[in-house]
Amino acid sequence: MTLTQKRDLVGEKGSFSLNLRPARSDRHAQLSGQQVGLQTTHLQAAFAPTRGFGTLRSPADVVRFLTTQARLFGKPVRGSGSFGSLLIRKLDNMIATLGNGQTISVSKLAEEVATHQTYGYIFQNAITPHPAITTLTGSNALSTMRVVTVIHGASPEIPYTL
Repeated sequence: MTLTQKRDLVGEKGSFSLNLRPARSDRHAQLSGQQVGLQTTHLQAAFAPTRGFGTLRSPADVVRFLTTQARLFGKPVRGSGSFGSLLIRKLDNMIATLGNGQTISVSKLAEEVATHQTYGYIFQNAITPHPAITTLTGSNALSTMRVVTVIHGASPEIPYTL
């Protein structure tokens, strides 16, 4: 590619920089999805003690947050392929039941997030698939689509989707 063509790309550093602004990215995703009638997630909290964002700074903060919530989806800030993602179906007596049926204590889950997610971890509301999708796929697992948008001037452009 020519240098001019390369300048049109966001790249890994640019993408990472955009992802460090979850409130703006989350709001943009909500607006884009809502405009076409799609369910969208909403950022509930972020654990990122060494980064410039997030309200959860310690495992104790994560425990306090998790014990006031139900049905959450969590994922690493810097990750792909769903590695490190989890669905918390319910919380009962400081025990989280995950989407795969396994259980884990809330304090152990908080320690895992604090120990293994050095770039941060975000918690969003969990959304459920439309019944027609459940019938089509035979699963209650959420089938998702990521639409990557970049604002050029006053309008968004979609460089790619996954």
